[in-house]
Amino acid sequence: MSTSFSAPACYRPDPVSWDVPGPLGACPGGYQNSDPTEAGVYDAVKATWNSVNTYYIQLEQQVGIAPIIKAATDLGIRPATFTGLGARSLSLTLGGVEGVSPLEEASAYATLAAHGRACDPVGILRATDAQGHDLPPSTGRVAGSSSTRTWPTPSPVSSKAS
Repeated sequence: MSTSFSAPACYRPDPVSWDVPGPLGACPGGYQNSDPTEAGVYDAVKATWNSVNTYYIQLEQQVGIAPIIKAATDLGIRPATFTGLGARSLSLTLGGVEGVSPLEEASAYATLAAHGRACDPVGILRATDAQGHDLPPSTGRVAGSSSTRTWPTPSPVSSKAS
């Protein structure tokens, strides 16, 4: 299976075989990238790095919706989340499914990071100090600073991404 596709700025799937979106945006009856300059040939790494919608629509067409749903449920997303999703819907890979909780999403990403070992999410309802006293919720501020926390810029996932 090839995972490189020419990803145009606007991709219109065959409306006989696939559900197509309504007349929203600059690509009526099709899917578009957030920026028209993202058109080009992409492999999976580069398309992921650049978040190219028209690449992922074509990949979903090639892989099929049922295997994608199976992979998502294997990662811990509840099967009921996909109830009512038609076999012709292509918005699945673009986040077109509602009802995935933040804990489910965190668990799915943690399972990927753990090389496929399931990581059940645990919500923290309260935290206590060594004496058992409740600790106040975090303000998100860095100690001794009036600014919010900053995180280091992530490095590229692959040299192919540049």
